Amino acid sequence: MTVQLDVTGLVKQESKLYPALLYACGKVANRHEEFRMSLDEAGRPGVWDELHTSYTVFHKDTETFPCEVFCRLSA
Repeated sequence: MTVQLDVTGLVKQESKLYPALLYACGKVANRHEEFRMSLDEAGRPGVWDELHTSYTVFHKDTETFPCEVFCRLSA
């Protein structure tokens, strides 16, 4: 799936682009049941009520990813 997206507003606000895009993609994915499907331990299909996105933060000095940030998408 691809989409053209105008991020001018984010750039003008000097917002961090990657977390903003993850948040937006997560909000859209949660609207569609087919994007929330998964298999359980026994291989049976199921649907999650809600997905939460996450991303890692790179530490330049150690060249590792010591932090994982979760984005809660609901209020």
